[in-house]
Amino acid sequence: MNTRILIPMLAVAIALPVAAQDSATLQREVETALVRAAESGTLPASGRTSTLRSEARVRYELGAVVDVRNASASGLPVLAVTPGSAASRLGLRAGDRLLSINGRKVGTQASQLQQAIDAGDGRLSASWSRAGKQLAANDAADAVAIPAYQLVVGDTASKGCGFVSDQQGVVPKSQDIFEGFITKVDGRSTPLGGKYEYELPAGKHVLTVMDRIDPNRLTMREQRQMYLAHRLKTAAQSYKTLVVDVKPNTTYRIGVRLFKDKLDNESIRRNAYWEPMVWETRAQACR
Repeated sequence: MNTRILIPMLAVAIALPVAAQDSATLQREVETALVRAAESGTLPASGRTSTLRSEARVRYELGAVVDVRNASASGLPVLAVTPGSAASRLGLRAGDRLLSINGRKVGTQASQLQQAIDAGDGRLSASWSRAGKQLAANDAADAVAIPAYQLVVGDTASKGCGFVSDQQGVVPKSQDIFEGFITKVDGRSTPLGGKYEYELPAGKHVLTVMDRIDPNRLTMREQRQMYLAHRLKTAAQSYKTLVVDVKPNTTYRIGVRLFKDKLDNESIRRNAYWEPMVWETRAQACR
């Protein structure tokens, strides 16, 4: 039997300057702001609104794709370098392992890498390893303008509603997609047990998801490593967040993707072997 829960909150209106903006950059900034608000418990309750504001600013970037999920003592793998970027000017290449930025050892989280880049206030001092040799160089970081914006969060004039669901039905396990359990919606805990359908106002919502990967798809070693890793983690460290832009009259089925190439002991310890995802969308009328 399907269980539907109404959560009448978190409709988002964004006020921006009229000038054209880098939509991908702004999208990332908005999603980050929503996740932080959800994690801090500052999103408004039903019937209320709040405004999240950000002044115009500059963010500094490296200009490289770095795999923070595969960190080790030998550094972060560099997967790709944007031509003409700061990373290209430094001399970084795909296959290198990034060791430090601006005197800070790079960690296992994207936020830590960004913090190290920001610490240079526009300058980059980087070190990395290549074929057993350590290299270093200095240059200017790439600067990206972030426009001022404000998010009006709460029961605004939302146009319709949609659903998110962890009622899986037939999860496509052949595609390494498994069940996920939505533990929070917009920072508020959901009922225990999962397998619910949540009715939400149209707009962006922050889901906190726990994996329910089928142990029968794992080796005994992998199962044991996951068990040990979960014992050492707090609940917050075991869960991951997913931002879903809910459209009217649409249901989003939430699951988790298993990375089979991330089942070594270190990746399991860092909880890097899975990520939450929308595995299916379908039309569903909202009252």
